[in-house]
Amino acid sequence: MLEAIKLVGAIAGLLSTAFLIWDRCVRGRPRAEVTVETLGGTREYISIKNPGDSNLLILGVSVHPPIYGVGKDRSAGAAVAEAAKRDWSLLLRAGDTRDLPIFDHRNQKDVSKNQRVRFLIRWRKTSSPWLPQVPVPHWTSTNDIRRIAAATPDRQL
Repeated sequence: MLEAIKLVGAIAGLLSTAFLIWDRCVRGRPRAEVTVETLGGTREYISIKNPGDSNLLILGVSVHPPIYGVGKDRSAGAAVAEAAKRDWSLLLRAGDTRDLPIFDHRNQKDVSKNQRVRFLIRWRKTSSPWLPQVPVPHWTSTNDIRRIAAATPDRQL
């Protein structure tokens, strides 16, 4: 009987640990994808969606290797802040999606080369901003971004 109680306790402990890891590392984390807008010229974005029930604080997006930069919005001030490598953050409400512009920092001779790229999204839940969250990686390549842009139809107003 004592062994059965120990077994049930051990199983409950493992399930609690699995739930805690899932809750802190996976639940409510943002999703990311590369999107392209072709109205008035081609413009690449990384689209970040908050699928959860609570608000998220996006602390920034870093790119490795640093051939691209990511801005907070489409404004000229955001482009200057990105070029100066200033930190930024934005609030992403439950269910919202934001398109963050991608700035190409490659020189002319490197534009035709294919490179793997990792966008790393740093974030926190606003319900517990003190609790570090595992950054969300989004892997792609320069060829993938080019193909998405080529496959995106021009939108008409």
